[in-house]
Amino acid sequence: KWRYLFEQRPSDGLWSRMWQMPTAEGLAGRADSKVMRAWVRRRLGLAVDEPDRLGAFTHQTTHRTIRFVVWSAAVVDERPGRGAGRWRPLNRVDDLPLSNPQRRVVQMLGRG
Repeated sequence: KWRYLFEQRPSDGLWSRMWQMPTAEGLAGRADSKVMRAWVRRRLGLAVDEPDRLGAFTHQTTHRTIRFVVWSAAVVDERPGRGAGRWRPLNRVDDLPLSNPQRRVVQMLGRG
């Protein structure tokens, strides 16, 4: 059964203390698979196979438009850093408070 990593957002800012899949803010439109693979290693301490770009969407908040680009990769060396988050199958995330864009990401991954 596939499991996915979820992390809690900081206590301040947009969607504070809600849960999300690891998010590389500011990279969305400029990242390729090599950049994403390096980001996962540096930020999460995980080695992954070649990441696949699953798609993209925009989310409108009151004050801004946010573009999400969704990537997926299989972990080949599962040693996340301390406090990296929680591993969950997609059908076991109902107890995690997720923003609407993160729910959309879960739906995209569930179709893949």
